[in-house]
Amino acid sequence: MKKTTTIICLCLIVFVFAFMFIFSVCLPRTTVSDYSILKEWPEFSFKTLFSGEYISDVIYCFTDTIHGRDRFIDYEAKISDLYGLKEDQEVIDIYTEESDEFSESSESSDEVVSSDNSLGSVDISDETSEDVSPEQSEGSNESSTETSTESSENSTDQPVDKLPPEISGSVLIVGTRALELYGGNEANAALYAQVLNEFAENLDKSVNVYSMVIPKASAYYVEQAKGYEGYVFLNKRDIDKITNTLSDRVIDVNIYNILGQHANEDIYFRTDHHWTALGAYYASSVFAEKAGVSFDVLSAFREERREGYLGTMYKYSNHSTTLLNNPEDFVAYYPDSSYKTTYYSATDLKSSAFDHDDGFFWQIGDKQKSSWYSTFILGDSYSVKAVSNDCKNGRKLLIVKDSYGNALAPFMIEGFEEIYIVDARKYELSLIETVEEFGITDVLFAECTFSAVGTSYIDDLKEICK
Repeated sequence: MKKTTTIICLCLIVFVFAFMFIFSVCLPRTTVSDYSILKEWPEFSFKTLFSGEYISDVIYCFTDTIHGRDRFIDYEAKISDLYGLKEDQEVIDIYTEESDEFSESSESSDEVVSSDNSLGSVDISDETSEDVSPEQSEGSNESSTETSTESSENSTDQPVDKLPPEISGSVLIVGTRALELYGGNEANAALYAQVLNEFAENLDKSVNVYSMVIPKASAYYVEQAKGYEGYVFLNKRDIDKITNTLSDRVIDVNIYNILGQHANEDIYFRTDHHWTALGAYYASSVFAEKAGVSFDVLSAFREERREGYLGTMYKYSNHSTTLLNNPEDFVAYYPDSSYKTTYYSATDLKSSAFDHDDGFFWQIGDKQKSSWYSTFILGDSYSVKAVSNDCKNGRKLLIVKDSYGNALAPFMIEGFEEIYIVDARKYELSLIETVEEFGITDVLFAECTFSAVGTSYIDDLKEICK
């Protein structure tokens, strides 16, 4: 009997190891992830081999690309959630005092999370992009941290939208909505405005310059979270500082109020750090009025809706099961206008040109659902030129943006003969020379508050605004 038991145990051990070998080695490896940039195979060197770094990276690469990897993360999150928060465990509430956009660029490596730092800077939208290494951080963050002792042990008999707010990872969960906590920087807000003022002064007086600073979602929803109400005012404080510092040469496109009027609509994602196409639509209506150009009503656009969106905040929240169990719809609005788009290197409007039949929109696969925001101009990987076949008013718009600006162009093609889009964090040519070369009549700076007060982003603007 003892011998039989031993044989059975040995067979089970052999079976388990055989199964693990087949599963981890023989099955096709994951090539894309819903939640992050996957680990690449490390470069070999004797130094890293003897230090153990090479072997460690190889193991990481295998575990990070294992078959069904994202599903395991989801299962782990659900199991961990059952244990709640340990009594001696602290949660970290991170916000930036001098921040750059949430992560826009960890994506690229900035991208992909990481952002411009913990809560602050990685644009995840670029995960799908060519440089998908992170939406490239929107900036570097000099961040300050505070500790919170809030417990995540929420009563399971309460409706999820009635649960008390909690810090999960580096984000605040309010009901089913994840929020970045915006610390702001009033001094940098003034500096941002001064950079635009100097830029406008160096342009021909016939060129219109606009500033659209886009509030973070915390400006409208954090007041629902007891103890965090103050963050709602910091967005407005910095936006007001910019408004009051801009010269007469820069037209202020203040969208704070109109977004607030529609805050009960889906103008920001619940599971992603970006705004939605609907939020961009309302903002574009304000810009169109300021610029004096044609603007279509929303019903004139073709709506395309995709279910099951789980954006960047799922990862930043340490895979919150609240978000996992409450995905949202991703909506894009396609203009009725006829136009042609050409994509260039992110660093200029000259090299690596190719046409794209779907205009401002790209089809991001279901296996990359956390990157669906890159539906708009494929994230921050390219500079873009669009020429309208319908509008012939002689107006040419240059959009200088961070990842928030990606969603604007579809709503502006009705009012401009040509639209040029460049990312301030990647573009390397002089904006003044760009304006002169392409005959630009209107320049719109469009970025979120994190970027506008971020030291890194402001430095990028200074460089290209010379």
